[in-house]
Amino acid sequence: SCTFLGFEAGKSNTTGSNSTFIGSRAGQAITTYSEVVAIGQDAASEQGHHNASTFVGRDCGRNTKGNRNTALGKGAQRGGGSSNCDENVSIGYHTLYNISGGDSNTAVGAEAGKNVTTASSLTCIGRNAGLNITTGNNSICVGKDAGSNITTGANLIVIGAGTQPSSATATQEITLG
Repeated sequence: SCTFLGFEAGKSNTTGSNSTFIGSRAGQAITTYSEVVAIGQDAASEQGHHNASTFVGRDCGRNTKGNRNTALGKGAQRGGGSSNCDENVSIGYHTLYNISGGDSNTAVGAEAGKNVTTASSLTCIGRNAGLNITTGNNSICVGKDAGSNITTGANLIVIGAGTQPSSATATQEITLG
C-alpha cells in the first residue's frame, strides 16, 4: 500500500506500508517504516528510519531519522546525525536544518532554529528566531532574530524582534524587546 514516483524513490523499501514518496530519491533509504509522506527531491532520503512523518520540500528530512516529524520547506529538518529526532515540527526554509537528536521542537520562519542539534522542547517563531541554539533546552523565541545569539542557554523566554537574553549561555530568563 505504498506509492513511489521518481528516480530511486522508495528504492530500499522492503516491508514498509502506507507511505508515499514522490521525487527523485524521495524516501530512498527507508526500509521497513510506515506512514511516511516524502515529497520533493531527496526528501527523507539518506536515513532509513522514519515512522508516521511528513516531509514536503527539496532536501526536507534528508539526513534525519525519527518518528512523528512534520517538515515543510526546502531543507527543513535536513539533519546531520544518526540519533532519533522525534515529534519535531518545522515550517520554512532551513528550519531545524542541523538537527541530529532533538525532540519536541517547533520552528516556523526561514532559518528558525537552524543550528539546533540536540536541543529539545524549543519553540522558535520568526525569521532566524533561535538561529544558533545547539543544545539548550526548554526555550521560547518569538520575533525576527529573537534569541539568535543563544547557543547553550536554557529555560528562556525571548520575545521581540532582535531581542537577546543577557548571554548566549543564560538560563532561566525572560527577555522582552
